[in-house]
Amino acid sequence: MRLRCLWHSCVEGAHVLENQDLFGIAFFQATASIVLLVLFFLFRRDHRSDYFRSWLIGWFVFTITAVAGVVLAVATLPLLTAIAAVGHVAASLLFLISIIKCISGPQSVRLPVYPLLTVLLAGVYYLEASRPLILGSPHWATALIESVALLAAGWILWRARATQDGHGAELLAGVLFASGLHGLDRTLWHESPVFLLRLAFDDLLGVALGIAMIVVVLESARSRTDELNDKMRRLTLLAAASTQSLSVREVLDSVLVQVVGSVNATHGIVRLIEGEGTAAQLMIHASVGFSESFLSRHSHSPVAEAWAAKLFQEGGSDSLRLYPETDREAWPRMAEPPVKEMIAIVLRGKTGPLGIIGVGSIREEHFQEDEVCYLVNIANLLGLTLQSVRLFEQLATVQKQWAYTFDSIGDPILVHDRQGRVLRTNQRLSHLLGREFSALVGRGVSQLLPRNGVPYDICPY
Repeated sequence: MRLRCLWHSCVEGAHVLENQDLFGIAFFQATASIVLLVLFFLFRRDHRSDYFRSWLIGWFVFTITAVAGVVLAVATLPLLTAIAAVGHVAASLLFLISIIKCISGPQSVRLPVYPLLTVLLAGVYYLEASRPLILGSPHWATALIESVALLAAGWILWRARATQDGHGAELLAGVLFASGLHGLDRTLWHESPVFLLRLAFDDLLGVALGIAMIVVVLESARSRTDELNDKMRRLTLLAAASTQSLSVREVLDSVLVQVVGSVNATHGIVRLIEGEGTAAQLMIHASVGFSESFLSRHSHSPVAEAWAAKLFQEGGSDSLRLYPETDREAWPRMAEPPVKEMIAIVLRGKTGPLGIIGVGSIREEHFQEDEVCYLVNIANLLGLTLQSVRLFEQLATVQKQWAYTFDSIGDPILVHDRQGRVLRTNQRLSHLLGREFSALVGRGVSQLLPRNGVPYDICPY
């Protein structure tokens, strides 16, 4: 709002505002903007997308401008009036940048936007500071820039509404359109007989912008939760199917590719603990996106390193965020230079940690908290799956060792149950009887070994 001083008058010895309606309008916008700003800050903890950060900065500027409107309602401050006009334009342009990033991604804004924005706002300040102060009437160029920014944001969002879940995008686009159209003649508002109504409606549209964005954020969070739950379900089925394999490497290779793709990451790595005590090492067993040179150079890493010890300590966090700027000691072993962020998560079994799974990305956006929780759940499921597969792998190895041992013995050997049915034979017995192993299993001992006058019921030995 562009407000000038409201002169005081004396009524029965008390000083009161001459136009309390104008002050009430400004106070409503300021309080509502502050409440919405607090909500946006609370959402920011779980919604760390780049577009929402731009919107939050824009809304912060919008709130400061609203508070300035309350001050201007009780005092004549030409400098603050010009700054408030600049704030309105800045907020509108930041909203436009936010919408572009929301629809096209954070990389869509490649030009040096903020230097250009600074130059444009400096021009707006010059226009406003060099003209007579008129209540609620900015320069026509200022009003045009603000309206065009809002109309462009609404048009971009409306065209892309089909790609957005729910009705939040349509609501926000409609409010942006209404705000832009309503402000086209802002320079002439002071001449209108319904001047206060125009100001009040403008403030109402401003608050509606914040409410519409909250709807967009909530619908986005619900959509992401549904998407992650669906991916969790599919990965659970994949992990369950992987238990049919007797190879840990096959399980890790199949699951890791799905996990990396499910969070739009570009790199993934699984390190399992081998060895005990201080000699224990984290050995690479599966990877996605890493070069062969990196895998050969950093094939093993000591469990005793600070970042790994922090993950494996009792009562510690199950996940750890690593960045090349802050984790210079651990970063060379965890990721290659193109990766911007790495999430390391503990693979836990029933008896303790089995290793770690790392998921990284070359994107500018960081992993959100719900994605990290999703990865932690996947890591817990994968840890239990690995433990089961390892058990099956060990049983298969023992079975092979048993077969090799008994097949190497020159005497005929068989194993039968209490009813005398053959369970296992070695190769020597198969050769003596002239039958394949599969033809002997399940037959009775009496059918295979002639009695030759020796009385027995189940087995002669």
